[in-house]
Amino acid sequence: MRSQAIHRGLGVALVALLAGCGGGDEIPEEALIRAREASQSMAEDLMGKLFAGLDVGGPAQAAEVCADIAQAHTAQYSTGDLFVRRVSTKTRNPANRPDLFELDQLRRMELLHEQGQLPAEVSAVAEIGDRRFLRYMKPIVLMEPCLTCHGDPEQIPAEVLALMRERYPQDQATGYDAGDLRGAFSVMLRLE
Repeated sequence: MRSQAIHRGLGVALVALLAGCGGGDEIPEEALIRAREASQSMAEDLMGKLFAGLDVGGPAQAAEVCADIAQAHTAQYSTGDLFVRRVSTKTRNPANRPDLFELDQLRRMELLHEQGQLPAEVSAVAEIGDRRFLRYMKPIVLMEPCLTCHGDPEQIPAEVLALMRERYPQDQATGYDAGDLRGAFSVMLRLE
């Protein structure tokens, strides 16, 4: 009970933090638009490929698509000054482990999501060394078809579970329900 009250209190404070995460540093509108577009394009493209795999070959084909091409395909959205990826606190692929900024934002999103206050996006200006970057994150909320690979392990088809265990022996990305926060699309854009 006390833990829930603390989380509720933190959540109210975090709404204000997430809404203006830039710490007073103005976020250039054109940079924010570019981050949004990169995140949205990657999300639509990946979801299209996953659902096409599901339609063509069922759950096993969708799992193969995710295991074989998702990481390389995500990398295509990164350019010289723009880095795009997917992150989660419960990773399947170790390459999707969050950095400290991403981890902090994911934890805040989780608290807010529990309270029904998940923001559509989070953005901030961060200094890394002598450079300034836009940090942008867009939450990924699990849809019903995603449960085939990310739901209750007892309900995941045996061939999908076998593939995941073979490819990702450290897999933590199961046990979700539809509507759960899965992670986020993360964009880092150099501002100079």
